[in-house]
Amino acid sequence: MKMERSIFGKIAKYIFIIFNIIMFIALILLFMSVDSFDVSSPGLHADKEKLSGFMMKGTFLFFLFFAWVVGDLILGIWVLCTRPKKIKEASS
Repeated sequence: MKMERSIFGKIAKYIFIIFNIIMFIALILLFMSVDSFDVSSPGLHADKEKLSGFMMKGTFLFFLFFAWVVGDLILGIWVLCTRPKKIKEASS
């Protein structure tokens, strides 16, 4: 007996997968933008604009990671609630 998800369950599962892919791509892109910042270069602390940009990227990185964890918890519970359930067959 093959169990299948309902339409609502399939939508929940695909939303969960797409959310994780989008968050992973956003995290990679954010890490790539932070990589262009060299902390050890002399005179960097004098340039307030670059330093504030680096701090904003760090704050956004923390927020993105937090949103990913909270989103995964909410969507993961939703996916678990819509999983296919075993149905007892009446014996004849």
